[in-house]
Amino acid sequence: MPPPSIPSPARGAREPWGLHSQDRKSGSSTRTAPTFPPVWPDDTARAIVDGWLHTGDVGHLDTDGYLILAGRSKDMIIRGGENIYPKEIEDVLTGDPSVLEAAVIGVPDDKWGEVVVAYVQPLPGRIVDPGR
Repeated sequence: MPPPSIPSPARGAREPWGLHSQDRKSGSSTRTAPTFPPVWPDDTARAIVDGWLHTGDVGHLDTDGYLILAGRSKDMIIRGGENIYPKEIEDVLTGDPSVLEAAVIGVPDDKWGEVVVAYVQPLPGRIVDPGR
């Protein structure tokens, strides 16, 4: 299954989606601010900057100009200075035909800051081979 994506806005235009980074190829995505009343006013106020809702989604633009979502900044695991997005690992794990679903989290570690831990649920009657 292809990763979730949306067409990028026209160059120089601020359309409903934006991508904020130095190279305009990777970074955090934004969306025009919602017009409905916020459910969590404090969180919403922090997330809206200059009329743009900072969604927390992280991604990059592919060669065709589509925004490929890699994960969420709040879910990012930082292991020894390396940024790891749980969704990328979950996608690999759930690509195994024996796996029903998977969840990846970061766990505090004295040496690395965080380490990756995966919880994997096999399909009924199947066994997941960890060496695979």
